[in-house]
Amino acid sequence: MMLKSLRQFRHIETEVASIKKQKMPLMEIFIAQFLNAVNVLVKKGVRSDYVRKQSNSAYLKGKLLHSQQLKHNFINRHKFYVEYDVYLMDRAENRLIHSALKSIASYTNVNKSKKLTQELLFAFDEVPFSTNYKNDFSSVKLQRGMQHYEVPLSWARLILEGYSPQSMLGDNRAYSLLFPMEAVFENFVAKYLKQRVISPQKLSSQVQSKSLVTYGDKNYFRLKPDLYLKDLIGMDTVLDTKWKLINQNKKSGKDKFGLSQNDFYQMLGYGYKYLNGEGDLVLIYPKTDSFNEPLEHSFNYDNENRLKLRVVPFDVSPYQESGGNERIELSLLGISSK
Repeated sequence: MMLKSLRQFRHIETEVASIKKQKMPLMEIFIAQFLNAVNVLVKKGVRSDYVRKQSNSAYLKGKLLHSQQLKHNFINRHKFYVEYDVYLMDRAENRLIHSALKSIASYTNVNKSKKLTQELLFAFDEVPFSTNYKNDFSSVKLQRGMQHYEVPLSWARLILEGYSPQSMLGDNRAYSLLFPMEAVFENFVAKYLKQRVISPQKLSSQVQSKSLVTYGDKNYFRLKPDLYLKDLIGMDTVLDTKWKLINQNKKSGKDKFGLSQNDFYQMLGYGYKYLNGEGDLVLIYPKTDSFNEPLEHSFNYDNENRLKLRVVPFDVSPYQESGGNERIELSLLGISSK
């Protein structure tokens, strides 16, 4: 449900840095992963193997097949029906990868992927396509020094068998497509709250107008709160999301609800730089069974209670889209709920 709110893929972490910040559909991400793996394979070297061939040749090489010689060359005695080994790229692993490249060539709409696909198809031009995927996969033998074939073949299996990679246990090995949940949670909360902010209030995400310190004429250590609620009457609020578990029942001095001291120092910096040391700060954590309502009291940074921090839960359960998330106590944030 939260992934649906992502409008771009700046949050995706993969082992392919070149696609980390590109905007592209999910299928294109998988295609780029496969193409990158094949590109690495080509750079490390496409393996060849000895393939046994039979032909009616004009010269003698390899082994003469007597029965075939009598059958085909009883009259044409200048010919030799022979069997011999040729060192070719025609092996099961290469046929499968070539077939997978041909398959995705008609899928991709990204120019960079199209170009790379054509380059890789050219590199496998001498390799025939696989005519029987099942037999070829059963014939795969990754010999010593062929570890760079593992990932491309895993992607090729998914492509040729028509499956999509999922987060599950199994024998298919390929690069993972990882979504850092702190970024997904931040994006989802921002989208949800922006839809519920009522004018003249304005909610901005990823503001970065302040720095922690200055050095000469330079700003050092940019401060980037997740959300900044601007109010025309001057009652601004800084909000930050944290994908962490809070336990409202563990409030002893040792446990401190599971809160992080570093997070409180971070919010202190936001408070003094963005709110001039006076106003409201809010830390938003995911709602769980052990944290289902705002903490009873605010955390105060001074004796006069000028700078206060509230800790509230955000409901990400499936019924959220039908309005269940109004229970996050939007009034605490200075936002009027429906």
